[in-house]
Amino acid sequence: MANTPNNYASSASLFINAPAPVGNKRLRAVEKYDFGDEGSTETRTEVGPTSDAAGFVRIPGGKTISLDIRETTGKKREVNWEYLRDNEITFSLTKQITGGQRVQHPFVRVSTIKATGDNKGEHTYTVECVSLGEKGL
Repeated sequence: MANTPNNYASSASLFINAPAPVGNKRLRAVEKYDFGDEGSTETRTEVGPTSDAAGFVRIPGGKTISLDIRETTGKKREVNWEYLRDNEITFSLTKQITGGQRVQHPFVRVSTIKATGDNKGEHTYTVECVSLGEKGL
């Protein structure tokens, strides 16, 4: 069997599932996303004559999500992120790679919101979220 080229993903969709008034919708204004892991793996040494590590320990941690979103015209944003943050509402975010993997963060909260703009018409804001975990669907 000959080697075949990989087909790489060229698009993805993000979905939010939140209580009213936000609701369930596809996020269309997101320009960039970053999903991270606050956990880590460390080595441990044994008590004894050797200085070599004896094994590994997984240090659990939450997940981070950063969304860079383009401002839209009109009075309302696609999602009222301030409402979610200020009312400490837990929601879910799902990432679907077109033709590929689907991952959900079932317990997410907004941490910070930061708006930026410049004289070239770039007006965006970044929503930083924290998640208790993720699962493949």
